[in-house]
Amino acid sequence: MVHYGASYHFTRNWKCFSSYKAEDDGFLKMGNEGACRRIVGIGDVRCKPSTGCRLLLSEVPHVSEVRLNLMFATRLDDEGYASNIRNDTMKFFKGKIIVARA
Repeated sequence: MVHYGASYHFTRNWKCFSSYKAEDDGFLKMGNEGACRRIVGIGDVRCKPSTGCRLLLSEVPHVSEVRLNLMFATRLDDEGYASNIRNDTMKFFKGKIIVARA
């Protein structure tokens, strides 16, 4: 899931990580009634979206108690990806190459 209102990328699936450091790194506060979820590790996640390109997300918290994996769209912008929303489809670009669709 891609979200503009989140503060971090995060995932619940430790198998997504290409590098991983298990650590008790505090809590992630969720917007749903202020719920907090424990961060159990952190690392880099390599995604392979349906476009076939590889996308590297750095320093992603591992939060095992969430239901969804989340990509933070504004952080992708900060990492050099451009985004475009048209016809109910969000696309992320690196240069002229579409790296992901949501």
